[in-house]
Amino acid sequence: MLSKTSPRSFYSTLFMRGTDSQHLSLTAQRRFLSFVEADPQSSSFLIYNSGYTTRKIQTWKRTLPWIKPFYAMKSNPITPLIQDVMKCNLGFDCASKGEIQKALNLGINSNNIVYSNPIKEEKDIKFAMRNDILLTTADTLEELQKIQKMQESLKTEMKVLWRISIKEEDSEKLATVFSNKFGDDIKNLQEIKQKFQQIKNMGITLHGIHFHCGSGQHGSSSFKKAVDMARACITIGRQFGHKMEILDLGGGFPAGELNERIISSLQATQNDPLGYQVIAEPGRHFSSNSCSLAVRILGKRVKNNRLCYHVNDGLYHSFNCVLMDGVSFEGQSDQFYQKWNSEKDAVFSNGNGKMEGTFGSLFGMTCDGLDVICKNLQIPEMEVGDWIIVGGMGSYTYGPKSAFNGMQALKKIVAWKGEIEDMQEETRESEKEIGVFRGQKFGVDGKLS
Repeated sequence: MLSKTSPRSFYSTLFMRGTDSQHLSLTAQRRFLSFVEADPQSSSFLIYNSGYTTRKIQTWKRTLPWIKPFYAMKSNPITPLIQDVMKCNLGFDCASKGEIQKALNLGINSNNIVYSNPIKEEKDIKFAMRNDILLTTADTLEELQKIQKMQESLKTEMKVLWRISIKEEDSEKLATVFSNKFGDDIKNLQEIKQKFQQIKNMGITLHGIHFHCGSGQHGSSSFKKAVDMARACITIGRQFGHKMEILDLGGGFPAGELNERIISSLQATQNDPLGYQVIAEPGRHFSSNSCSLAVRILGKRVKNNRLCYHVNDGLYHSFNCVLMDGVSFEGQSDQFYQKWNSEKDAVFSNGNGKMEGTFGSLFGMTCDGLDVICKNLQIPEMEVGDWIIVGGMGSYTYGPKSAFNGMQALKKIVAWKGEIEDMQEETRESEKEIGVFRGQKFGVDGKLS
């Protein structure tokens, strides 16, 4: 006869770095614990840090003040993030009717939207034009013909940016390479002249040049080459009567801070004697570390002599970034750095920035055998009902989630206004005091009780 047991009420919460190089401070960790405590048996949920997004935007404005960012909505389309971008007076890069509709529903002005998809359905072009979203991209003559037909029908002119293809350098370091799918493959200046003459003969005037360097956590290394080619196209385009008044730098910016290599590559566009407006379409740069993901342990087993854990999220949901964005936790031994129990007891790391554990696997929630978040990760001992809070889960997590297997993960988003600078300073201080705090109990004010 089976004995009756009550559901396990005691649980632990472990903190995992994810793709973020920073550890959360003690103050932030305690705040996150309160989010878990509100519903210890909930579905996975996202914790959005508006302080991070705002800081990254302010840094962009100080570093690249002549370039107006149009946030790539596909990177992370959650409403609180979009609202923060709106408050900072940035534009939005939308790639579909659905993204445009969401932007309009949130009150984004049509002048602050670029329909940055070089291949579009006719009905979606018409929808954009009827909503006064007139800045768009194209990279084939056939796409120009579609736009031209809609212009004649609606008596409205779109501002078309010609997208050129950039062969990415160090493409193996990128999560997404675009040159094999998008952009006009212009081989030399003579070919540029012929193409722009042909477009002018169609009765179409181009308004600028667009490119998109490859996308990845560390950013693209091809910006200088792309800018040089774009400037040449602007010069030649004007010779054939094209306005060439806008240069769109696209995406390809790093998840972390803007590095000197990228900044110097873009300097040629500042106060360029050619004269044009400069815009860009950063996505991950603003969203990458803006979110942490809280997932719960649903199952624990040993398979092939390896300890394995099942969590209430997976590759078809928030961990889609493993498939789509090249995120990997394989073979890593420094991911977990902190553990708390539900009675607010803190179990700190051993002082070297990581918790000890054995190498095991994390499985996603669906019944697909391929739904494996990672096969070989050093994981501290956990139990069913415990929580993991994963950092750096802001890009390509919420956006690509599906309802595969009829499972709905990530039903809740918690907005949190964390001060990044204070958190980083406190983390450094707390690391000095690990030996004192280990195993001690904290009160609600964060002091030892």
